Amino acid sequence: MDTLKYTFDNILVEASQEKMYYYAGQETVKLFTSGFNGTIFAYGMSGTGKTYSMLGPETVVEVIKQGGEISEDIQSQYGIIPRAIRDIFEFMNYAIEKEGASFELMMNYFEIYKESLNDLLQPNKEQANNLKMMGSKVVNSYKVMIDSPETIFDHIKRG
Repeated sequence: MDTLKYTFDNILVEASQEKMYYYAGQETVKLFTSGFNGTIFAYGMSGTGKTYSMLGPETVVEVIKQGGEISEDIQSQYGIIPRAIRDIFEFMNYAIEKEGASFELMMNYFEIYKESLNDLLQPNKEQANNLKMMGSKVVNSYKVMIDSPETIFDHIKRG
């Protein structure tokens, strides 16, 4: 029998959301704000904590779906996606204020379910399922223009 070997950067046992973001997302976001593409990918069986890691506990998900003001207590429970959104917009606002920069920010939102790549933002449901990849790009994906963190949360709500 062959022995399989795996390499991990980190194993996070009972990590806080803040620590999870530090190890699994912050560097990708930092590189993204320097002009590189980035992907933060959660993979696992149903019920293993992907949504919890990416968005936060159910209280965060519910507040995002409802919209409106988000308390500091809820923000402290943010998962990777809300923390990444916060950091991206902090970077953008700083660059706009200090350097007069301008940005065009687009968003995709996908899931892989039962080996099928699905576009969670595509309004035409017939075109939303079983998308194809060409290299590192998703063919015919639906993109939306983003101008604020609230806009992103609105699209996550719909997805």
